[in-house]
Amino acid sequence: MKKVIFCLFLINFCFSEEIILDEIVVASKEDKKPFNSSTFLDRKSINLITSKDGSITELLKTNPNITFNKNARNSTESGEISPKDISINGASHYQNNFLVDNLNFNDDINPTGNKTLFKSVWRGPALGTQAINLNADLLQSIEVFDNAVSAKYGDFQGGVIKAKTKDPSRNFSGIISYGYTNGNLEKTFIDEKVKKNYENSRGWMDKSDFSKNKFRFGIQGYASENFGLLFDYTRNSSLIKHKTKSSILDPKIANFPNEKRINENYFLKAILNASENFTLKPSFLYARQKSVGFIEDDINSKMDNIFGGYALNLDADLALNGVFIEQNLNYSEFESSRYFDFKDGLYIYKKSNLKNWGAGKTSTYGGLGDIKQVQKTFNYKLDLSFDEKNIGKTSHKFITGFEYIHKTGSHKTLTPVKEYNFTKLPNNYRCKNGNLTCINDDSFDGFGQFANSLWYYGDVDNKIKMSQISLYLEDEINYDKFTIRPGIRIQRDSLTKDFYKAFRFVSQYEFINENFIGFGLNRYYGRNIFANKLYNDTFIHQKDLTRNHPDDEWKFISNNTNSYLTTRLKLPYDDEFSLFYKGEIDNFSLNLKYIKRKSKDEIVAKSRSKAGLGALNGFDKEYAIYSNDGKTNSDIYTFSIKNKEPFIILNTKNNFELSFSHTKRKRNFNDYTDKDIDKNVLYNGDVIKSGDLPVVDYYFPNSLKFSHNTKISDFTISNFITYNDKSSALIRGFNRDKKMISYEKVDISSFWTWDMRINYSKNLNKNVNFFANLDINNILNKKYAVNKNVFGSEIYDVFDPGRNIWLEAGLRW
Repeated sequence: MKKVIFCLFLINFCFSEEIILDEIVVASKEDKKPFNSSTFLDRKSINLITSKDGSITELLKTNPNITFNKNARNSTESGEISPKDISINGASHYQNNFLVDNLNFNDDINPTGNKTLFKSVWRGPALGTQAINLNADLLQSIEVFDNAVSAKYGDFQGGVIKAKTKDPSRNFSGIISYGYTNGNLEKTFIDEKVKKNYENSRGWMDKSDFSKNKFRFGIQGYASENFGLLFDYTRNSSLIKHKTKSSILDPKIANFPNEKRINENYFLKAILNASENFTLKPSFLYARQKSVGFIEDDINSKMDNIFGGYALNLDADLALNGVFIEQNLNYSEFESSRYFDFKDGLYIYKKSNLKNWGAGKTSTYGGLGDIKQVQKTFNYKLDLSFDEKNIGKTSHKFITGFEYIHKTGSHKTLTPVKEYNFTKLPNNYRCKNGNLTCINDDSFDGFGQFANSLWYYGDVDNKIKMSQISLYLEDEINYDKFTIRPGIRIQRDSLTKDFYKAFRFVSQYEFINENFIGFGLNRYYGRNIFANKLYNDTFIHQKDLTRNHPDDEWKFISNNTNSYLTTRLKLPYDDEFSLFYKGEIDNFSLNLKYIKRKSKDEIVAKSRSKAGLGALNGFDKEYAIYSNDGKTNSDIYTFSIKNKEPFIILNTKNNFELSFSHTKRKRNFNDYTDKDIDKNVLYNGDVIKSGDLPVVDYYFPNSLKFSHNTKISDFTISNFITYNDKSSALIRGFNRDKKMISYEKVDISSFWTWDMRINYSKNLNKNVNFFANLDINNILNKKYAVNKNVFGSEIYDVFDPGRNIWLEAGLRW
């Protein structure tokens, strides 16, 4: 491999044949925009970035203001295909606004919910903060607004990720491609302490034996002078193979099945130029991901997790004299649901001659209940952009708009969880054939067994509705070398029933030609997360039942009255102060900015006693209540530099970009599921409040990112090098002497990675082109920890994947 790396460098920098290259555009759209408030990736830039699974957030890894969940980089999870969660400028990872053609595809039901397949009987599964797994092959561009955001955008505390799909091309064209990788093309690093758990412990699965396939087909063109059509289909799939643990199941009788992941995107878009000034763009998106899994110590426990759904979208653009009118109307239905093949309960049998697959004292059969969660959204948006007007010595660009959103969320148990436990049968009792709760076997010294204990959870059908109206007005004012942009966004929703006024202001001064300094003061209100209300009474639906004889009726004895309650909550918000410099010096574009974020009214939970509340009818003393006591304080410093025109090195054009970020963050919670942030805990031996623990997730204090691309003949080579300075992890335990939860701060060493993409493109015949992409991530196969966790009393490392390779080839015409 070292020889290959040497050759790649040699090709990069020592190619001496004179060639004529097409220009590689790496300049961001932001270079032509004021205020340094966003970063922009066009299709050419997207094609340069290594991407394992084709998700949107993978393409944002070069953005210095974005951080990822540390556990998302786990080497043992490479078989997964779900999009990764991100934090922008230190905000909660579920408080970003994901838009595709103005369509919102955030998960507002339970964005920080369980991503494992079966562990939560109370809550449905979650794909993450995105309600669909949108494939980036559909996109023409991605723009990330991370500071000084226009009043045109709302419903976020972190930032706005605005994706735009491709329009049909004038000429008939298409694409077909196939991509592949597997576990043999990746070096999986696993801590030796973890490997022991793969052999002996429940809940630990070795997923390093996987294979992934990606297929894409697209076609587009104009059917007439004014009507164009585009169709695109992508299918990402993963097969994860498992070895049966002899400590969990008897491999002679039962085996662990394989897990599957399938994500499909169907996209149909039309463009109708109804007149010279009026354009319609209707589109239909069907994006559905299916995850097939099982419970490892349980036979007949196959389950499907279903994510995503469909969206209808209509853009209407009208250019009138003096004003440009943009209208958008969309409707979407997305689900996050769980379905078991076997729906009649979970049976925990005593091991016997008939129930003999378990490796321990029990043999488990069946599945947990089915849960269906659906999010429906209707959205209408109107934007008016007025032509520039001169008033005295100033020029003005007014924009204004209106937005209406109606959302519904539902959480329903389609079938209940019924967990049966067994005891000894009465003497000489004969069970009926096919009765799963009564077995004549050799358990209990030959007496056999029957179900005498039933743990029941179900009968949940919770719904929530929200309507929201937003108005905004903004004016970009130019006077001599000064530019200011005051604005305001006003909104009201039916959940909080309050009016919220978000003032936006940003200014800049051109002190030297093409060099600007400026500052901004902005407020951003976040989104309503339905989880706080949908799971209000979750726990009180659990019941304990018993019986003394197989012929007896089940008798209710108790239930779990633990629960979370929601009172009237305020909408969380961020106040932002920013300073920036943006300029051009010779052939370089430079950006330097400081962002101060203060987040307030974030949602967390408090126990009854901490919240100062008394007992409530129907709830025991352990219930908790949601509150607006969460807060965050972040300071982010970023610097970036890149060339404007390519550097010619030995007759090849080269583009470079370097960025650095330094972050300080303090927050008193992790996410909205946190409870008792005022509770005393032990931290490195000292007693502190839980909310005073240091921030560790979505947090690298110092980060350096470098990218380079060049084109040599039919090859385009791009390199991405990332350096993350040392960070920290918290190890949780329990101090038996003081009877307190304890935390220990441990260091994670600094590390750096080098990723590369090599693209080859060759014209075969007229308009038919062959292309191939070779993605090599962690090209030097470096082993480094990205996080540390604890199991029992042992601290173990979570490693990033070693060298991994993805191959893709196809035809364009």
